[in-house]
Amino acid sequence: MFTHAVTRALRKNKTLRYGVPMLLLVVGGSFGLREFSQIRYDAVKIKIDPELEKKLKMNQVSLESEYEVPRVLLLMAHTCNNFWRLALSRLEQHHQEVSGNYAPLIPVTVSKQ
Repeated sequence: MFTHAVTRALRKNKTLRYGVPMLLLVVGGSFGLREFSQIRYDAVKIKIDPELEKKLKMNQVSLESEYEVPRVLLLMAHTCNNFWRLALSRLEQHHQEVSGNYAPLIPVTVSKQ
């Protein structure tokens, strides 16, 4: 009987239905944000093991080192591309020698470097 009265009061009263949950969300969010922001400041105070700190300093990542990796990969891809173009041109030459007529499969330009 008591729960029935509370349920009916919640349905009829807009303050209880919308205001109380909103107030709980604002106050609870404030406490939650305080705890999460405190973690940030506590992490600064923590001392790092000297051995780990040496390892971190050795593994410095710079913009230049990150740029070098894609550049090397691009060079490898370019070399591989030239290899396949050369192989395809040799295959076409062989096809021309065997069949007697020349009909290129793919337009090939081999760049010598």
